[in-house]
Parts: sequence; C-alpha cells; structure tokens
Amino acid sequence: VTERYRSDAYRARLTEKAGDGKIPSEADDDLLASLRAFLDLDDATVETIHVDICAAAYASSVRETMGSSGIILDEYREGLEKLQTRLRIPDSVAEEIYLGEARRKLKELGDKAVESMMEAMKKETEAPKEGEDAGKMNMDARVAITAAATQLVDFARAAKLTIEEGDQVIAKVNLRGITDPKSLKELYKQFLVECFQGQGEQSDKLFAQSPVLGKVLGLEESETNSIKTDLGSLIYRNYLNKALQERTPNDEDREFLASIQTALGMDAALCDRLLEDMKKLRVSTMVEQMFDGSNLSAESVATVRETSERFGLEIGVDLQLPQNRLTRMFRAEIEDAIASGDVPADDTGRLSELKEAYSLPEAVVTKELEQCIEKRCAGHLLQAGSALRRGQNDAVVEEIDMLIRFNSLMPFKVTSNAVLPNELEDLLMRYQASAMKDGPLDAEGEKRMSVLRTALGLEKATNETVSA
Repeated sequence: VTERYRSDAYRARLTEKAGDGKIPSEADDDLLASLRAFLDLDDATVETIHVDICAAAYASSVRETMGSSGIILDEYREGLEKLQTRLRIPDSVAEEIYLGEARRKLKELGDKAVESMMEAMKKETEAPKEGEDAGKMNMDARVAITAAATQLVDFARAAKLTIEEGDQVIAKVNLRGITDPKSLKELYKQFLVECFQGQGEQSDKLFAQSPVLGKVLGLEESETNSIKTDLGSLIYRNYLNKALQERTPNDEDREFLASIQTALGMDAALCDRLLEDMKKLRVSTMVEQMFDGSNLSAESVATVRETSERFGLEIGVDLQLPQNRLTRMFRAEIEDAIASGDVPADDTGRLSELKEAYSLPEAVVTKELEQCIEKRCAGHLLQAGSALRRGQNDAVVEEIDMLIRFNSLMPFKVTSNAVLPNELEDLLMRYQASAMKDGPLDAEGEKRMSVLRTALGLEKATNETVSA
C-alpha cells in the first residue's frame, strides 16, 4: 500500500508539471528528482509513470520538429534526444513514438503523392481548354508525380527510416495498410515511367531511388518485380510494334531493349518471348490487313512471307494460320511465279521452295496446282480465241504464251466450248508463224509447240500440215 501511495504521489506531481503535453522546466526537473529520491521509487516504476504521462509531450515535440517537410535537422534531432532524457522516456518507447509520428507524416506525404498521380492521370485524359498547351500541362503534371515520390524518399532517408546496404533496403515504417494498395502500386509504376522519361544522370538518379520508394510504399519484392515486368513488357511491345513496321531489329534496337531489360531486371527468357511474340503479331497483322482489305496479290503475299522469313519465322508453322489462308497465299504466289516464267517445266525448284515455306501437305499442293493450271489454261485459251476474232494477232501470241507456260507443268487438252475447232487450228498456225518469223524452231521452240498441240488437242498436227 505504501508503495502505491508513493507512486501515486509522484504521478500526481509529474502530471502537474508535465501533463497534457507540457514540457517541465529545469527547476521542475530538479524538483521531480528530489521527489523521486524522497519517495525512494525504483527505476522501473518511475519509467512506467513517465511513459504514461510524458509520451504525449515527446510525440508533440517530434511532430513540431518534423514540420511541413518532415525532415528533421541534426540540431533538432539533438534537442529531441535531450528531451527524451529529461522526460525519462526509454529508448525503445522513444523509438516507437518517433516511428509512429514518422508514419503519420509518411502517410501525409504519400496521400499527396497519390493525389498528384491521380491529377496527372486525369489531365492526360482531358481535352485542353482553349489557349492551353496540352503538352506542357501533361509535363507539369508528370513532374508533380516525380517531385511527390522523391519527397517521400527524401523524407524517409532524412528521417533515418531506411537502412540501405548495397542493393538491400529496409524501411522501418511504410505505407502498407494505411494507404490504398492499388494506389501504392500505381504510384510505383508511374514513378518508373518517369524514370524512363529522364535523360542521362537524371534518369540514373531516379532509378537509384526506386528501390527505396518501393520499400517506403510497403511493396513486397514480388509486387515490385511484377510491376517492373508489366511495365517492361509494355515498353517492349510499344517499341517493337513501331520498329517492326519499319525494319528487322538492328543493333540499335537490341541495345535499347537490353537497356530496358537491365533497368527493370527483366527475365531474359521473357524478353526473348516478347520479341518472338511481337514478330508473330506483326506478320499476323499484315496477313489480316491483306485479307480484310481484299489485297490478296502475289506482291502482297510475297511481302508477308519475306517479312516472316526475315524475322526468322516459318509462316506455315509459327503463325498458326488456318490452312485455307495458307493455301490461298500459296496459290497467289505460285500462279504469279508460273506466269512470270519462274517455274519452268524442267525446273520446279521454285515450286518446292514455296511448298516448303507454307508447310502445306503434298495433296493440297497438288490439288491447288492442278486447279490453278486448269483455270489459267482455260482462261488464256478463251482470251486467245477472242483476240483471234478481233484480229489482234499480238494479243493472240501473248495469250498463247501464257497458255504454254501453265500447260507445260501439267500437259493436258484444254476444253473450251467458246473456241471452235477451226479456231484452234488457226491459233496453232498463227502462234507457229510468229515463233518461226526469225527462222526454224530450235529444240526449246519445238518443245513449246508440242505443249501447245497437246493443249489444243491437235497432237497429230505437224509443222508441215500447219504450214500448209
């Protein structure tokens, strides 16, 4: 009982001198020291009483020294240490109070940073008013994000809230649990975006702050890594989407992408997949545009295929295109190749190249080739007959030339009800006359005439008969 009366007496006098956040004077300190000696109180009891009564005063002093910026100057920090001693606040309690006040200040600065970020993102979506410079507005807003986030880092460091050893950062307090987690993640992401907007030393300085910012925001390593990966992937895709429309990735492109990978600590395998995926996307987009725009020509198809090959892709395998599209693309190219003379009957190398490029089954290639040849032969014969009736001999020769090119790959009799038997003989005669205008036919000429006779169903006709 006596001990309780003694502690209550001291509590009452301490409350009088230091209660309600008051700071006792030096005279009060001397009085309290004498009282403690008179009452013969042990240190543990005195400590408990001082914590109960003086903690509020110490917390108030911490808030005052932090001020609006939250940064405590060294001379003020020394004053806090002296006050702690006078108030007989244990180090552990003083540290707890200090960190509590620091966290309160950190939240204040964090809310300001989130507000700046939201304002910047809002301005980016708003149309500028008359006379306003949208670019300058957005730049100012983005600068505000950097400034607010940097202030968080500066405060944490100045307030000695972080322990930094090499790449390792420990934050004694953070914003986790007291600020919306989605906002914290978005703030970290937007800060990283601003890091890339900077140049040279400015960019390096901002990147150096990012590990500290992540810890001060209270983000786990897995969360910051995820944000970095998502942002890096976005930068990769945006950059490659534009670059691949103009060129195959060059040394400059690879150097830039490598810098992104290093800066954000991205997994090398992921970066390789992103590059591969963007190449596939580029070629697939070209295919879609070609079909949607009804621009399926030999030239457009060749451009798509050659782009795919430059990217190191197999158009018939890697893009997973439907077989009907691959078939139409193959037909467009092979038809043009035959028409231009790139696929002679005695050298089908070009045909084999295209078949391999599109990875089509042999049966499909054979069917497409047959249909193509039959259609083109019938068409050229029809046009040749029409030109004959109009008396256009040059046109007749041109059409027959094309008929021979296609029919030589798969000789057969071309049937056409629109061309009469006597017209067939006339076509043969006119073409032979044109072929022999500079002298007798050579071996190649004879071969072409043989193909034409087969196509016209005039195999029994001889040079002498036709000449007659």
